[in-house]
Amino acid sequence: MEKALVTSELGWAKEVMIDGVTGFAVAPKAHQKYAGKVLHLLNDPVLALKMGKAAREQVVAKFSAEVVVERNIGFYEKIRIARIKTNYAPQRFGVGFGKKMRITRIKTNYAD
Repeated sequence: MEKALVTSELGWAKEVMIDGVTGFAVAPKAHQKYAGKVLHLLNDPVLALKMGKAAREQVVAKFSAEVVVERNIGFYEKIRIARIKTNYAPQRFGVGFGKKMRITRIKTNYAD
């Protein structure tokens, strides 16, 4: 899909689009301006097509499966390296790996 965007200037929109390149960003309550930008794209199909292609390139460059997988691998690799450098062993239920875990029963007033 190659569609130009008209979005509110909110969190996700800033990550996905480039104002004036992949579409238009408008203040959330600027309804007249929002409508004007939509009409501008409808009345200028060449611009809408150009922005749509740029939007598609932006999404593929930032959010394709390959890019997301590589980003996730890099994230977990940094964690793995940091754990090796600090000799960090995560804790489970307050007990580190390699230690015997003592399980105790919580006493309640309920009948068994």
